[in-house]
Amino acid sequence: MNTYQKSIKFTSSFFADFIVARDIFDNLNDFIILDIHEDSTEISVMQNDFLVGTASLPYGKNTLINHVAKGLGKNPTEVAPMLSMYKDGHLDDLYAGKIEELVYKEGFLWVGGLKKVFRSLSTSLLIPHDIFFISDKSSSAWFLKLLTKSNFSEFTTTENSFNVILADSKNMHEFYKSAMHIKYDSRLTIQSIFINNIINK
Repeated sequence: MNTYQKSIKFTSSFFADFIVARDIFDNLNDFIILDIHEDSTEISVMQNDFLVGTASLPYGKNTLINHVAKGLGKNPTEVAPMLSMYKDGHLDDLYAGKIEELVYKEGFLWVGGLKKVFRSLSTSLLIPHDIFFISDKSSSAWFLKLLTKSNFSEFTTTENSFNVILADSKNMHEFYKSAMHIKYDSRLTIQSIFINNIINK
């Protein structure tokens, strides 16, 4: 009877995010990982190279779509392309004004929830200035604008609220290689970098 022995390792998406962010922020000891999923926003705060807290905010890309769909009295599958057209300025006036009003309210909801998380995770009033930002490309612009344009002055002493580094192809190109014409996916890239890190150790 043949016996096969393999080294089995258990991990999580958070741990992969942390390892990759640590490699990118190799000269920093304090930073935040902000990972926006379909139905949640995962927040992790690192201070002095230690994880001081994690939290999950129940708001993600699908939450925005579902809330706007409810406000319009439409199906979420109808609203997703409408939001894309609204973002690009191609939506007719019949819906553009209503969507703008709903999206504005949703922005306050997400930012308010994020501030509550920051207050609960911070061991002091201040939190790290640098953020590693992970999000689906289709929704990253909206969340990023909220993050950079909203007032988070209660958490930082700097003039600008945060220094945000996107997990996009521009900032990640030094850490991965892919075939030509392959569509970039931030989470697949992070997982690939993480796996490669494990294999080469």
